Amino acid sequence: MQRQLLPYLYIDTFNQNNLQSNKRFSESLNRGRLNKGIGESRVCNELQKYQISAVIVASAMRELSIDEFELAIKVF
Repeated sequence: MQRQLLPYLYIDTFNQNNLQSNKRFSESLNRGRLNKGIGESRVCNELQKYQISAVIVASAMRELSIDEFELAIKVF
C-alpha cells in the first residue's frame, strides 16, 4: 500500500514547489495537439482523461483562441 501512494506524494510535493502545474501542462498539450491539427473538443476530452479541472481547461482553451475553420483548412 505504501508503494502505491508514493507517486502521489511526489506529485503533491512538485505542486507545492511549483515544479508541476496543471495549467502549464494543459497549455502545452493544447499547443502540441492543435499544431498537429487536432480539434478543440478532442483536446478538451484528452485533458479530462488526465483529470485536469474544467476551469483550467477552459482557461487554457480561451488563451489559445483557435479558429476551427483555419485549423480544418490547414489539416486538409
